[in-house]
Amino acid sequence: MKLAEIEDAMLETLKAAPALNYLRTVETLSERTFDAARAEFVLVPPAVLSFFLAGELRSRDLARTTYSYDPRFLLFAVARNLRGAAEEKLGGPTAGEIGAYRILHDLKLTLLSSSRS
Repeated sequence: MKLAEIEDAMLETLKAAPALNYLRTVETLSERTFDAARAEFVLVPPAVLSFFLAGELRSRDLARTTYSYDPRFLLFAVARNLRGAAEEKLGGPTAGEIGAYRILHDLKLTLLSSSRS
């Protein structure tokens, strides 16, 4: 399986997850989603961006005809702030406010449940 196919499958899993249905953007980190000159994300939050970090290529056999590849991806949770704006002012969760903490929590639950299936 190619890296792009693995990443696409992961992003499709996130898009289809009921716990993450509030996300407006789920895609790869690219020139379109990040402006390097201004060091700013260019997208509509709440969002999740994927970035290929590294991968380890190991040989499964001594003849080196079969390889095992263990890719690692970073997922960026993008929100206007860590907590929702009203939650920061009032000190508790508020309906409709999505912060990075909630996105990270829901990402963790989604990825754990999909890895078990």
